[in-house]
Amino acid sequence: MVNYRGMSKMRILRTADDVVAAFGGTKAAAEWAGVGESAVSNWIARGFIPPGWHFRMHEHFEARQYRLESTVFGHVVDEPNPKRRTAPIYSMR
Repeated sequence: MVNYRGMSKMRILRTADDVVAAFGGTKAAAEWAGVGESAVSNWIARGFIPPGWHFRMHEHFEARQYRLESTVFGHVVDEPNPKRRTAPIYSMR
């Protein structure tokens, strides 16, 4: 994609569902990540990509002219002080 100034235009991914669609679907995303399709379905159901994938996914999509919004990684932007959604932390006691 090229904008009117001749500079490449990055496509924006805002949700985990957008990310999976950009991969070409659940199966393709699962193959890329080396996980089962149910894991990718969980990304969509939870609404964010788990932290272990952030860097690799960012690099993958940046090379393909995509920009990932922080919401893909669980950052909440509709509040004055954005918070990050995280999985619960369990004690090993």
